[in-house]
Amino acid sequence: MGGNEVRTILAQNINGFLNHRKWSQADLAAKADISIPFLKS
Repeated sequence: MGGNEVRTILAQNINGFLNHRKWSQADLAAKADISIPFLKS
């Protein structure tokens, strides 16, 4: 499994988690105490 495949799967899992919790990326960043740009990188 290549790096891009892992990144894609991780992004899908995070998006599924956010949808399940009804959280935005900003909510996740705040709870993880990280910036939104860091989360998106």
